[in-house]
Amino acid sequence: MAEPIAEYGNEVGICGSPDGTTWEKLLTVDGKLQIDTESAANPTNLDIAISALRDAIAGASPDVSTLYTLSTLLTEIQARLGDETSPAAGSVNAQLAALLTELQAKLETADLNLDVEKDLQVDVKTMPTVTVQAAGGDKIFSFESIVEQALQNLDLAAGTNALTGTAVPAGKVWMITHAAADYVGTAPTDLRIVVTGLATSLYLKFEVDPVPGRWYMWSGNVYLQAGDAMSCTVTGATAGDDLYFRYAGVQMDAP
Repeated sequence: MAEPIAEYGNEVGICGSPDGTTWEKLLTVDGKLQIDTESAANPTNLDIAISALRDAIAGASPDVSTLYTLSTLLTEIQARLGDETSPAAGSVNAQLAALLTELQAKLETADLNLDVEKDLQVDVKTMPTVTVQAAGGDKIFSFESIVEQALQNLDLAAGTNALTGTAVPAGKVWMITHAAADYVGTAPTDLRIVVTGLATSLYLKFEVDPVPGRWYMWSGNVYLQAGDAMSCTVTGATAGDDLYFRYAGVQMDAP
């Protein structure tokens, strides 16, 4: 019987029949072995390679880097097979598909431990839970609750009177957006909407000779800190007249 391997100049052949009379060339490109699935009824070398890949997948540590490398290798083998329709190619493709399915299952449970510019490591499994705080302690314009108050005095004293709201509590900031005041009775000298404590007294509205029975309104954004309060003051009131004061905004955590 002839030897199972023969040389053809610079090429090498392998025996393709038991009697040693039929020879097939080992195809090489750039010195690398190429598998001819069309003429090889049982591509032994490819079977060995697939078997080795199967063992590698079974023993691979569940990290993305290793599994991605194996997945890339399998994809390259499938690309080499191309559109082959021979029984050998069909068998190989079926094996590769099964291996890729197994790889996908491993990837779904693998730790995502990526090296981004060799600095950032992200582990999805152990990433801490992030909780959004409703209080907005780490947010500039996130509010905790609505602030609102309606005050009235239906029996004013003669002269100057004030309606002062609740002071801002410790650890909080108020953003007042709307305020309104109404005097009912004999026309007073003036009507003021003021923030007490802020810059001593910050005037938001100053109405001279206000018309009785008319609401005077202010809208905008003014921030009150702990101890500040909203206030409405009337000067030149007549005894027994009425004063109404309302304001609204939001409460936030102090920085």
